[in-house]
Amino acid sequence: MGGNIGINIRPDFVIYAKNKTFAVDIFYPDSIRSLKRSVNIKERVYKNMDSQIDIYFVYANSEIDISDVDLFISRKKNQLAKNIKIISIDDFLNTIKKIEPLSEPLNYKPFYKDIK
Repeated sequence: MGGNIGINIRPDFVIYAKNKTFAVDIFYPDSIRSLKRSVNIKERVYKNMDSQIDIYFVYANSEIDISDVDLFISRKKNQLAKNIKIISIDDFLNTIKKIEPLSEPLNYKPFYKDIK
């Protein structure tokens, strides 16, 4: 399953790339309200994680408007830690395309389609 970084912190994935290590927590909120609730809970869970490691909270519901997410982030009473990113699944897939892998396996083909 996911990696284990610290006590009781189990992200869905921990990625070790050439010059970057990051954690990924994927979730499917049914509304902006449930996204807010999930992020607030996740923040508490991940607060003791190494601040040198970026943490991506990846929401997989494409019906949630990015402007609503941006507004939520900007209005948060307690700002997100600098290493926490809230990002849509499409934006996340575009972001990880730019990260250099440790080494590319023989006959490697990405599992996702190109996103424009």
